Amino acid sequence: MGGSQHKGQGKFVYFSLDPHVLNTQTLQWFKPRVALGKGPAPRSYHTATRVGSHLFIFGGQTEKLKGSSSVLGDMPVFDLVRMAWETRDARGKQPRPRYWHTASLVNSKIFIAGGHSGVQSLSDVHVLDTEALTWSQPELMGSPLPSLASHTATIVGERLYFFGGMSVTLDEDGGSNVKYEDDVHVLHCETMSLERLRRRGTQPAARAYHQATLVGGYLLVLGGWSGRAHGLNELSTLDLEGLGSWYSVQVPGQAPSAVYGHSATLIGSKVVMFGGWDGVSPLNSVHVLDTTLL
Repeated sequence: MGGSQHKGQGKFVYFSLDPHVLNTQTLQWFKPRVALGKGPAPRSYHTATRVGSHLFIFGGQTEKLKGSSSVLGDMPVFDLVRMAWETRDARGKQPRPRYWHTASLVNSKIFIAGGHSGVQSLSDVHVLDTEALTWSQPELMGSPLPSLASHTATIVGERLYFFGGMSVTLDEDGGSNVKYEDDVHVLHCETMSLERLRRRGTQPAARAYHQATLVGGYLLVLGGWSGRAHGLNELSTLDLEGLGSWYSVQVPGQAPSAVYGHSATLIGSKVVMFGGWDGVSPLNSVHVLDTTLL
């Protein structure tokens, strides 16, 4: 749903949010028919969170038109049964518009964390109660969450594991400073307390635009960018059931090209990766990683 493609000279094309579906058994794409009506603005760098039979979209970036911002803060909802777009009016203070954030569903609540305002990265956490349709911004306890964009948030029970990302700040002349991160921060969603994990083992390189997937008791990091695209022939895993140590794992078989800005979805024991960039061109290929061979 959505996405963008760089056409050169700073020009981007933004794609519609109407879905394309991949049959993971036949690896064939199809485009389902969507009910008539005006859908949301095309966009990229948004989030899509499944809540029952609905997808909650939040934020993103779109084409900048005269008199409007390219940074979005709306929340369109897609009904997967009716195949139709809906609008939901949520109470409370809504998060500021953003992109490159994360959105994670824990116990019927969507946790929006970090992102980019169009000027700099953000460090706030907002919670949407999807049953009461109410926004809140709970006070965070413990170690502070740095301002992060293009990080990952992985759900483990009632905890969120944030890894990597980039901190974008402004200097005195209004220029942007980018710092890539390699820390792991854990948010305990029940108490809204944060902690930074102690570094153990073979720490992966700092990066953003990566993906992180929970496989068994391990956090598996795939790809990313830190001035270069990170390869997939050797992956980093974080042991979540032991001491919280990092390990480096060699991947058998022919690995795809180094990639960033892609998606990665765990289906059974296989990670299905789609799209992204290789540092030169946008990609539309699908690759499957069998985690039982790691």
